Amino acid sequence: MSNTDSVPVFSGPKPVIRHIDSSQPWTWLAKGFADLKAAPGVGLAYGLLAAVSSFVLSMGIWAADLFFYLILPLMAGFMLIGPMLAVGLYETSRRLQAGESAGLGDSIAAYKRNTSQIAGMGLVLMLFLLAWIRIATLLFAL
Repeated sequence: MSNTDSVPVFSGPKPVIRHIDSSQPWTWLAKGFADLKAAPGVGLAYGLLAAVSSFVLSMGIWAADLFFYLILPLMAGFMLIGPMLAVGLYETSRRLQAGESAGLGDSIAAYKRNTSQIAGMGLVLMLFLLAWIRIATLLFAL
């Protein structure tokens, strides 16, 4: 009895790897600043939301005297949730690049375009955040 299974060989086109030089991030920052100047309300609203929510979260934990050691891991957890919160900023940049007007309403409406995909990715990132907080709790318990 012999086994004659075979594995097909992938014969599609090879992916093209683009190379960037080390000055490219400065270009991205300049374009982001140009977007901020073009639509200041959107950028400031998102920045204010992040600052206020961080402050309220920190003060709430401190005032309740609960899990004070988790403030720093929770703040680092914003890095995990950040990509989901930035969807509106991505939409603002896309609209400005296309020559369209961009406002806070347009930015918020971007979440309705691919609701299930954004929610799914948000769920995955929230699970990572929960694991992050659990690991931080265990490390502080040592």
